[in-house]
Amino acid sequence: MRSQAASPKIVLIAPYPELGAMARKISGELGVDIEVMEGVLRIGVKIAQDMESRGVEVLITRGGTIIESLKSGVKIPIVEIEVTGYDVLRALYKARQISDNIGLIDYENIVSLSNSALIENLLKVKIQRSIIRHHAEIEETISKLTNFGVQVIVGGGQVTKTCEALGIRNVLIESDLESIRHAMTNAIAVLEARKIEREKSNQLKAILDFAYEGILATDAKGRITTLNSSAAKLMNIQPDRAIGRRAEDVFPGIGVDEVLRNATPQTDSIYHIKNLHIACNKVPIKTVGDEIAGVLVTFQDVVKIQQLEKKIRKELAARGLVAKYSFANIIGESQEIKDAISIARRYSAVDSTVLITGETGTGKELVAHGIHMESKRKDGPFVAVNCAALPETLLESELFGYVEGAFTDARRGGKAGLIELAHGGTLFLDEIGEISLKIQARLLRVLQEKEVMRIGDDKVIPVDIRVIAATNKDLWTLVEDGRFREDLYYRINVLTLRMPALRERPGDIPLLADYFLRLFSDKHRRPSMSLSKGALRILSEYDYPGNVRELMNILERLVVLSDNPAISEDLVQRILSERQQRRRPVSEITAGNAVSVSAAGGNADIPGRLNSGAGAAGESQYGILYKEEESQHGILRKMERELVLEILRQENFNRSRTAKRLGVSTTTLWRWLKEMRA
Repeated sequence: MRSQAASPKIVLIAPYPELGAMARKISGELGVDIEVMEGVLRIGVKIAQDMESRGVEVLITRGGTIIESLKSGVKIPIVEIEVTGYDVLRALYKARQISDNIGLIDYENIVSLSNSALIENLLKVKIQRSIIRHHAEIEETISKLTNFGVQVIVGGGQVTKTCEALGIRNVLIESDLESIRHAMTNAIAVLEARKIEREKSNQLKAILDFAYEGILATDAKGRITTLNSSAAKLMNIQPDRAIGRRAEDVFPGIGVDEVLRNATPQTDSIYHIKNLHIACNKVPIKTVGDEIAGVLVTFQDVVKIQQLEKKIRKELAARGLVAKYSFANIIGESQEIKDAISIARRYSAVDSTVLITGETGTGKELVAHGIHMESKRKDGPFVAVNCAALPETLLESELFGYVEGAFTDARRGGKAGLIELAHGGTLFLDEIGEISLKIQARLLRVLQEKEVMRIGDDKVIPVDIRVIAATNKDLWTLVEDGRFREDLYYRINVLTLRMPALRERPGDIPLLADYFLRLFSDKHRRPSMSLSKGALRILSEYDYPGNVRELMNILERLVVLSDNPAISEDLVQRILSERQQRRRPVSEITAGNAVSVSAAGGNADIPGRLNSGAGAAGESQYGILYKEEESQHGILRKMERELVLEILRQENFNRSRTAKRLGVSTTTLWRWLKEMRA
């Protein structure tokens, strides 16, 4: 089905409904999209004018509509539905059933009627024929014929409509199926011919005016005969000021005269003009008799060639090697996330290497996209590589590329690596701590020398890239363990950015939840979902080891499972409980895993990994110190563990009731149970 914005290429203007119906049927049989509209004379002309303005290429109609359309200035081709003698004879035969005194009105001999006397004799009727030249004459002509005793009038669409309005009997001259089919077939042929003509014209125009190269041609005397728009723009001259003048006078030193004298091509020469460096190719134009008829010069700005090289590299890359996100896609109003984005924006203004750290799911890649999008490289490629997703051999070939025959099954012609494809843009190396020492050494050379060598090759390829790396590991620990090169560590650790964990910015959870609920409601075609106050409170208290990615997964599951648009507290508790159980089944709690509880005034908390960053030792919110290594706390730890287990047993392992008795939230209790493995 054609979209509303698209215009048809062929339109048939039918003077009466029956012709339109036949045309639609034939269009379906031919399998061609021909739009059929109804209108005659003035209305038909208005349709023709509107269709021309919409870009319709061919019109089909008949009778006076053609004459009037041409008079109105319509310039697109109009294919006529011919009114044959048989069509007229058929109409006259119908009129004879009404009266033997018939009037025939046609529009400037549109009607084909070669021998009216013979027809009168055969049908035994009297035919009074009148010719009109304008639709304004129709009513007057009908009146004259009736004054001469005519009882029935035969004519086209507007004639019969006027007769109907005047109460005069009439017969419409109808076109048969074959006439309509023939006209539609001709229109298709006209459309195809116009297409071929336009393609040839556009091809020649594109060669001359839209080529990247400037094109200049001269005659045998060195006078300029052709200068395309690219050449005129590059040389900063109007074509009409150059045509007919000697090329050496307009562009001194361009070398046309030398090619005319020697009849030999000159390629890859450099021409200097107005502080520009122009790469020129000059070849003689020869006639059939091998005589010199002129010179063809093509040239480009050297800077443009370099820009084109970057564009070609980018277009040769697989789809998707572009940044998809900006800082606007990062959701959050907390000071922690604002600080991170502020630092990232400052990093966007420079070209140094960036190392982004943070737990999994904190949005490191999202920030890398944002840095690229606000940098001077934003128009270049953004190539993201997950270093942990590929085995060493495959990662090496993908990063650095290879030449033909470099290894078994190497692609014929070789393959450019992702580092090459990132030329002029940004290379994002996610999970950089996972790459092998061998690849680390090759990557270090790329960063130091700004060049890459494909596997199996002995040539280096210059590259201009910015590297952004990301990791959820402590790279310095890997350096100390001998698993990460120290020189590479210092090379990538120039500008550092730590992405905060979600538990460090709980105030952003409602904003993120609202965004993901809308996203997944649309995705799964559910009604608009929202969180009850209790559900939002529980989600806000959860610690999210998987950070934003885990929150996203939880909310998608809530959208799918919720029976009501308002997601309940119980459903959230059940889903979070299941996630906790997958990490550590409750049955294992009784197997002797250690739990540490501090209690005061009927409240309790388990200080596992302290959010304050105090490490193994710290202070809970109730002022009781905890340090796992100190044996004097062993008795207290045992008491705390037994207290939690006893309450769990009493409440038949119902965590909501257990948390209530301990005076803590269910989320805190779930965190304690998770930390019992510690």
